[in-house]
Amino acid sequence: AVWIDGLLAGRLGCFSVPGAFPLSGFRFYGIGNEYAGVLIVMAGCLCVAAPRRVGTSITLALGVVSVMLLASGFYGANYGATATAVLTFGLIWTSLRRGGFGARHVVGYLALGIGVSIDFAIVDWVMSGVSGTHGARMARQTDLMGMAYVASVVVRKVLFNLKIAGSTQAARVFAAFVPFIVLWFYGVQARVRNLLSSDPAAMSALKGMLYGTGAAFLINDSGVVFASIMLSLVLMMLLYALLADLVRTPDQPTVPAEVQTCRE
Repeated sequence: AVWIDGLLAGRLGCFSVPGAFPLSGFRFYGIGNEYAGVLIVMAGCLCVAAPRRVGTSITLALGVVSVMLLASGFYGANYGATATAVLTFGLIWTSLRRGGFGARHVVGYLALGIGVSIDFAIVDWVMSGVSGTHGARMARQTDLMGMAYVASVVVRKVLFNLKIAGSTQAARVFAAFVPFIVLWFYGVQARVRNLLSSDPAAMSALKGMLYGTGAAFLINDSGVVFASIMLSLVLMMLLYALLADLVRTPDQPTVPAEVQTCRE
């Protein structure tokens, strides 16, 4: 649904609860941070769940489509989400192809994501001028003022997100994760490790999504919202996987079929 609405330039998303506002100029356009978080994580989980023989191809295809929707000015241009998507899908692709990734992959994909965002912003500036997206206007300001302008914007975004992270509203969001954190160290962590012990590529891909979550927090406006949605969906998928595994392999001795039939 997010992909389809993205191809329609967010004509449905701007009327949703997160983007609703009486004045159309104040509505979100394109794919906002909330839906970008849903899009990236759900597509990433689909890549991990796909058969290994086609997993890398599916990751590449879904990654390219998602980046195009997030980066293109016509579709709304969420440049922070673009960089996050490049990093996340890049780490998932590397995990499925190589079985894991290293620090150089994280740095390289993040740099690539920032570069892709800059390239799309410049294209939007050249094609649309002052009527382009905020990225196009940033490209114009950078042309006038130099890289010092870009540095100031980056520092402002990071400091703004750190400031939000220390607010009362953010504390309420973080409080929602406390029960899971307690459960995680109480027993969930061991079960997840045991569940994915035979599939190190899947474990690495999930870690890639968590690195993407960290990038979303730092480089996006309202990064707390973006990162919280991504983290929530990753945790939800893990919990469902654990529940499904528990149903398949209950913690009780195997009984003969005749006894099981009698019980039923």
